[in-house]
Amino acid sequence: MDIQQPYRIVAPVHGSFKAGGENANYFASYTTAYTTQEILLCNEKLAEDPLNGAGANRHVLGQGDGKDVSKYYREAPANFYAKFWHDHSIDNLAYGFPYDDYNNQAAYLEINDPKALIIRVGW
Repeated sequence: MDIQQPYRIVAPVHGSFKAGGENANYFASYTTAYTTQEILLCNEKLAEDPLNGAGANRHVLGQGDGKDVSKYYREAPANFYAKFWHDHSIDNLAYGFPYDDYNNQAAYLEINDPKALIIRVGW
């Protein structure tokens, strides 16, 4: 028995949204420019396109610069897997898909020239 069952949450593209899967064409009604798998993985045509990669995942594709957070995930199809992590994280920041850092939505800190790192763990 797999110890992670039934508690493991699988990223959509590795579950029923993969090519040939039950939801393989989830984004087809939204855009014909990209496949569902390209959107969820931000690869192929989206590999160097954070605006459209993030826009498609958040259902704001083609809506300007995609920086109005209040418009994210308001209707389907959207990457509701990523939305779940944003809804259940500190300051609504998470990394649920490639380019989720577009518009500063990722939960990490980037320091270009660090001099030291101090980590404190406590309860």
